[in-house]
Amino acid sequence: LRFSWRGISINDQISGTKGFRNPDFLQSALEHFKVEERGTMLSPDVFDPSDYPAEDYYDELASAQRRENERREKERRELGLDRPVNFASAGFVAAPAQPVSAVNGTAGGGEHRNLIDAAIAQARERAEKAAKDPNDPWHRRPV
Repeated sequence: LRFSWRGISINDQISGTKGFRNPDFLQSALEHFKVEERGTMLSPDVFDPSDYPAEDYYDELASAQRRENERREKERRELGLDRPVNFASAGFVAAPAQPVSAVNGTAGGGEHRNLIDAAIAQARERAEKAAKDPNDPWHRRPV
């Protein structure tokens, strides 16, 4: 308060010092002014910051997370899930050359067989049309 009467800002005084640029300044300021980092203005019966269990602090949480990650990695290695997966393009897949009913005769009976054969014929026609049209951006031509 005395500094403010004289027009001196304590923040300007502290930020202007060489020690303020020191990375350990916060720790030294806390020690110098005897400030408790986890302090509170509440009474201990309302809130006591020192009452937290050890596993609630950052260092213990970080080590628990590290242990869990190691356990999961070990489990993945044991199951063989750490192998790389190589994906390959299937390219363009055309409709079968023969109707399903001619290939295996078990594709259903009567009208079902005819519907399947009609769908295959329609798909084949669309694929042939798309392969011939160089301006069609919606269909991929065979590679």
